[in-house]
Amino acid sequence: MDATRWQRLARIYDAVENLGPDLRDRYLDEACAGDPPLRTEIEILLGNQEAADRLFEQPALDVVARAVAESGSANLGEYPAGKSLLHYDLLEKVGAGGTGVVYRARDTRLNRQVAIKVLPSILVEDKQTLARFKREAMMMAALDHPGIAGIYGLEQTERDYFLAMEWVEGELLTQFLRERTLGLDEALRICCEIAEGLETAHAHGILHRDLKPDNIKVTPEGKAKILDLGLAKPMRDRPARAVLPTAPSLLDGISQPGFVLGTPAYMSPEQILGEEVDAGTDIWGFGCVLYECLTGRRAFRGSDFVEVRTAILQADPDWNLVPEDTPEPIRVLMRRCLQKSPHRRLRQMAHARQELGAALDPPGPGERDGGRKYVNVRRAILLALAAALLVLAASVVFLLVSR
Repeated sequence: MDATRWQRLARIYDAVENLGPDLRDRYLDEACAGDPPLRTEIEILLGNQEAADRLFEQPALDVVARAVAESGSANLGEYPAGKSLLHYDLLEKVGAGGTGVVYRARDTRLNRQVAIKVLPSILVEDKQTLARFKREAMMMAALDHPGIAGIYGLEQTERDYFLAMEWVEGELLTQFLRERTLGLDEALRICCEIAEGLETAHAHGILHRDLKPDNIKVTPEGKAKILDLGLAKPMRDRPARAVLPTAPSLLDGISQPGFVLGTPAYMSPEQILGEEVDAGTDIWGFGCVLYECLTGRRAFRGSDFVEVRTAILQADPDWNLVPEDTPEPIRVLMRRCLQKSPHRRLRQMAHARQELGAALDPPGPGERDGGRKYVNVRRAILLALAAALLVLAASVVFLLVSR
């Protein structure tokens, strides 16, 4: 990459770094018109977590610049529709982020649609990083749950490493919530399915670390499916570390460029502070999703990263927005999920799944009063026996007196 292109990339990157989502997209539409690979480079820089894992204190732009200087090129996984990778035909680009470019594709061997995520070369040139990708892909491929999009394999060509994943039809939960107001039962059902998926991931020792509506799809059948484990980490390894940039960056809803492991509006306080994280971080993210499904609003909002960070660390969600018909146990569940201190937060997704299941399938009148009815019947029988004994005793006394 020549100096002129790097200057252009740096100029655009600096311009969009502190823009809100809508302005950022419009600016990129104009600034990168006619140059889709440039836009992909910008999008990857805006969310490159792996570069941050390797060089915590360096800006993502410097990390990529070093990779380019060393290798002479930076393969960002940008391909036109119609390109083939092994036996996968790329049909259309559907997204790009810090861990690669995602395509809808067709598996020509099995004649099925798949999702292909092409990993940027800067993430796999380092042997240690590549070894970790392979290990984590194996762990995630072991997950078998209808609420988690499956991973079919980690493939390699002469130029690329890419993940072949399950293609999920439907709408992102973000769009789903934008288009409709969910009824209580629908919101609880979707969140119960998300909780089941996270429970399974945790049981396999995997943290998600970036749970948000953009990483959840609602299928045409109305089922929720967790999509992107791009930030997932083994729970048994060294706890994940997040490092904040030296200056405020990227507004609500956009991943920090190369430093923050997650999306600011859904990050736990410990992620925001760059501390070690565990399952409690996923539980926090789940609490944010549950609140949003019930209210249609984000739990923590702000016009820029600093305001979002302050809200997460110091403020509570507006509990008055929670619908009046929300059961009290669900209100308590949300508060437990969104405790600032990880030590006071709900500790297991199984508990969330159980509370949501109970709210969706409450005991019927007979079940709820079954114990009371049993006590009443037992009491009636005892009273009848006591009365019979009294009658018998009275009869005996009468016979004795009569003699």
